[in-house]
Amino acid sequence: AVQTTYVGNLFLVRWDVPSQADCEAVREAFKARPARERVFHVGVLPAEMGDLDTMQLRRLVETTQDLLPFCAHVVMAVEARGARGTLLRRAISDVVLASSRNFRLSFVNSLDRALVWAPASLPEVADLRPAFARAGCELPPTLDLADQAAA
Repeated sequence: AVQTTYVGNLFLVRWDVPSQADCEAVREAFKARPARERVFHVGVLPAEMGDLDTMQLRRLVETTQDLLPFCAHVVMAVEARGARGTLLRRAISDVVLASSRNFRLSFVNSLDRALVWAPASLPEVADLRPAFARAGCELPPTLDLADQAAA
């Protein structure tokens, strides 16, 4: 099942193979965000996620497109490696580009790299650690190292 969390201006979603219910859950979680400011949205497609059929890919893209107008930037972290990861990034980007001219969407291969795009207003690591855990994600190595260096 999909897992979501919202902390500060970061909305984090860890996807599984997207069902209609998952997509509705993401939209509802996004609507329930405490602030109405434009957010930094990171979608994580984990390496162990199964292959997506055409309908699942469409659901993922449509859900992401629904959030775009309210986001300062959206980064999709496609963690699959090799040809599978390349094909997934390509399929999603082709669908998005074909249906929208909104270029606030980026693709990377890890959650760590997604945070490179993060605004300076990203919450403190102490606040991010439990938020990442709620979304079923490990704290990226660079944030973990930064937290250790600050201690």
